[in-house]
Amino acid sequence: FKNRGQKLIAIIYNKKNDFNNLPNLMYVTFNRDIKHSLDIGFNLPVFFYDINEIDSIREEIIICLIDDVLVINKEKFIDFYNQDKNKKFIFISYTTNYSNIKEIAMINYIKGDDSNDNIIFNILYEIARYFFKVEKLKLFLSYKRNDKTETVIKEFRDFLYSNTKINAFFDVYSIEFGENFEKKIKTQIQDSILISFWSDYYSQSQFCKDEVILAKKYKLPIVVINCLKNKDINAYSYMFNSLVLNCNLSIKTILKEILLEAIRFYNNQKKLKKFKSIYLKDYQIVSKKIEALDLLHYHKILYPDPP
Repeated sequence: FKNRGQKLIAIIYNKKNDFNNLPNLMYVTFNRDIKHSLDIGFNLPVFFYDINEIDSIREEIIICLIDDVLVINKEKFIDFYNQDKNKKFIFISYTTNYSNIKEIAMINYIKGDDSNDNIIFNILYEIARYFFKVEKLKLFLSYKRNDKTETVIKEFRDFLYSNTKINAFFDVYSIEFGENFEKKIKTQIQDSILISFWSDYYSQSQFCKDEVILAKKYKLPIVVINCLKNKDINAYSYMFNSLVLNCNLSIKTILKEILLEAIRFYNNQKKLKKFKSIYLKDYQIVSKKIEALDLLHYHKILYPDPP
């Protein structure tokens, strides 16, 4: 039932304008690169529309590349925009006349004169925020203290606050004196993406293992960043049904992969919920491949990658 009947992303643009190749890059990012046919790809359904085709749009996430042609045809666009305010609109402006469309003039937009890499990153952030249904995304930074990773994590956190709109839970700064840190961790992890900084002694920390289990309990995305200096003699198995990234990648690349993983995770959940509601109402949904912990708690499981 992969993508059956699913209409997720619509891109509205003037097809005579190449927008610095952004439409093609969006397709490669969200769906797959047709030049590499053997790659699995991301496989989010993406559909392209000209301004004259917008009446047929049924997707729920609408990415609008706004140039002077769309501004000239703004009446048709605004009629469509006013039809359904429940849709998620993402505006990217390639014109100085954006404010001439008064209905969206006060809505913040992504600047088209930015690099394509930054534009794609900001689109991913907005889609992830839409799936999470939060004002700001939050990463829960899980790490083993005194394991020579605190400097790496502080650099990671500082990059977040200096270069993105993403929030972070980092216990050094996020737990006030006098607060119960165990309760604070349980509260803060519930609406986060868990980022496990896997270091040599991470798996020996009960706190770290508990954070992974909490993320599993609340059905959250988990991304592991490999920070091993030497070895982990007994790696914690429950964190490995997850995306694993090398810490030597740039922070921007790591963040982009985190956003992609979060979108993949919640899109799987969304598709499975729809399938469950029709065919398998007594099944439990797992957004990743099943593992021992799932089998312990559930007898009937619906997951995205059956053998």
